[in-house]
This record gives sequence, structure tokens and C-alpha cells, in this order.
Amino acid sequence: LILGERAEYEHESVEMYERGVEAGRRALGEKFFETEVGRFGALVAARPYLRVRSALATSLWHIGREDEAVQHLLEILRLDESDLEASRRILLVILLSCGEVDRVDVLLARFPDDRSAMWLYGGALHHLRQKREPQTNEWLNRALEEYPRVRPYLLKRRAIPKHAASEEGYEDIVCAIELTELWASTPGAREWLEDATGGGRKSRKRR
Repeated sequence: LILGERAEYEHESVEMYERGVEAGRRALGEKFFETEVGRFGALVAARPYLRVRSALATSLWHIGREDEAVQHLLEILRLDESDLEASRRILLVILLSCGEVDRVDVLLARFPDDRSAMWLYGGALHHLRQKREPQTNEWLNRALEEYPRVRPYLLKRRAIPKHAASEEGYEDIVCAIELTELWASTPGAREWLEDATGGGRKSRKRR
């Protein structure tokens, strides 16, 4: 995991993470995967395996190997139903990118208590794409209330920094990195975000 994080190129990270996944499986043993399925997150011994497999999925996504990334993420959610590593968030981004409407609906419904920036802004974008105005307003209002600093990134009014100064800023930046282009490529999305007030979309006066 550490070697993957320090690698200069993404394909090198993938190689290190793949080795980590293999090493983790050997260390845990095949029986562990049969008897502890669903509760990996509750077991300290399994957490490094979850971390490195989640990192592998993210790197695969970044180099365009979406199908492989999705399969790893779905397997993580099967092994750890609590999703300790929050792998669901990068899965949400990938499914949004691929236009998997039904699978996004299922994923959002599975984790209704996730209040992360990526989850709220991603959910808002999903509902906007499906023209579900009440749900869009609800999700976007919560996102704006809790993470107002993400908005200028998504509107491309502020450049996304390479490094965050704090953990709070880090979440804002990760959300912006993963979702800005999705917002930009969705017709009407940035206009909707521009009009949002935190209490619903502004009503435009008719002339």
C-alpha cells in the first residue's frame, strides 16, 4: 500500500496494489474469506486488505479500467457490508460516469446515512440527471449547507489545489477532483448549481 501511494506513475501504483491484494489474501487464508464474508470491516486483521483493494480499484478507475474497478468495489462491499473504507464513494463516481442509473439508485439507497461531500454532491447530480427536482433540491441543499466550499470548484471559479491544508479541506478537494468534470459535462447541471440558494432553486421572474 505504501509503495503504491509513493509510486510516480499510476500503472506502477496498480502493480503495487495488486501485489498487496495477493499478499493480503495469502495472509488471511481462503477459509477466512469463506467464514467472515460480510464482516471484514469489523476484523482488524482484514482492514489492511480492504484498504489496499480499495486503493487498487481507485487506481484502475483513474487509468480507464472501469469494469475492473467496479468488480473490485462490489467485492469489497460484499466482504464488508459496513463499508469501513467508504469504497462506495468512488463506486458512485464510476457508476455516474457510466450512466448506470439503476445501480446508482440501489447504491444511494443502501447507504442513506452517508453525509460526505462526494455522496451529497454525487447524489444531487444523479437526481438532477433524472429530472427529479424535489430530490435534487433536497440533496443539493444538504451539500451546500455542509460543504459550501465545494461549489466554486464545481463551477470552475476556483482552481483545484494539488494538496489540502486540512482534513476538512481534503474532503472538499477530493470531491471536486472526482466530480467537477461530471458536473461540467451534464447539460444544465452547472446552471442549476449556480441558481441553488441552500433553500431550493431560485425562482426566475418571467418577463
